[in-house]
Amino acid sequence: MAEKRAVSSTIYVGRPDLIELGDDVDYEEIDEALGAAAASATEITILGGFYSVGPLVSLCCKVKKSKRKTCRIKIAVGLEASAMIPRTWEDMRQLRRDLLDSGFLDVTVAIVDRAPVHFHTKLFRFLHTTRPVWFVGSANPGSERHELMVRL
Repeated sequence: MAEKRAVSSTIYVGRPDLIELGDDVDYEEIDEALGAAAASATEITILGGFYSVGPLVSLCCKVKKSKRKTCRIKIAVGLEASAMIPRTWEDMRQLRRDLLDSGFLDVTVAIVDRAPVHFHTKLFRFLHTTRPVWFVGSANPGSERHELMVRL
């Protein structure tokens, strides 16, 4: 029976130039890895506390144009403060419009607005027909920070 590896030995890093990773560390840039996972996705689910509309649209648009009509997108974000709810809803409406304008037909966006509302961990799930790939950690697509993720 073939052995299955559940957790990749590679770490996924935003801005590896900001930290000193030795030659013995197996790493990839998170934006490249997420983009590669998105390219053939039939469903993309993103849960996170931080978001930026542009990088999220860019990530989802890695899906080939011919496959966007059948690719389901689900995105939920949290908030640090209730005062941010109006701005966040406007951003989510813009995100949804941008994705629909890009050819996706099934787009759901949501805001976690009940206490506790903030969560820092990011979860990216890319379904490839029946095979899911998860990235879990603290990195944000397009971020200037050096946070990490693992892939399951």
